[in-house]
Amino acid sequence: MIDKNFKHGDIYVVTSLRNHLSAGIADIKFVGRYDKDISFEEAVEIHLKNMQRDFPSMSFNREMIEEALSENKESGFFLNDRGEVQSYYNHEKADLIDLMLFRGDKPRQELIELKRQVIKKYNIKPDEDCYCRVWAIN
Repeated sequence: MIDKNFKHGDIYVVTSLRNHLSAGIADIKFVGRYDKDISFEEAVEIHLKNMQRDFPSMSFNREMIEEALSENKESGFFLNDRGEVQSYYNHEKADLIDLMLFRGDKPRQELIELKRQVIKKYNIKPDEDCYCRVWAIN
């Protein structure tokens, strides 16, 4: 199941960057830690300040940010530990195999094989996005 029930400090991944060639293991480039939920208004304010700070010559205004974030308004927003606004729409908790990769427990290729074995052994079915998540290995 796709898990979006974050608690402070949880590692999240970008849902759409799971890779079928890697047995659905998340991409390590876009990983973060969840801090807290925020409202749409807070998301707009924080993202506007971040964009104005990071791109001072680009003249971002509130209306532009509201329009950009409104696409994911229904899914909700949260802050990561770096103070960046994220949307629940395209983020999920890292599964057990993702965490093993991020901690450097085993090389990616070994984890791909492990995940494939676990999926087969426990008959784990794909979620609605056609990826399997591994939440426990007995």
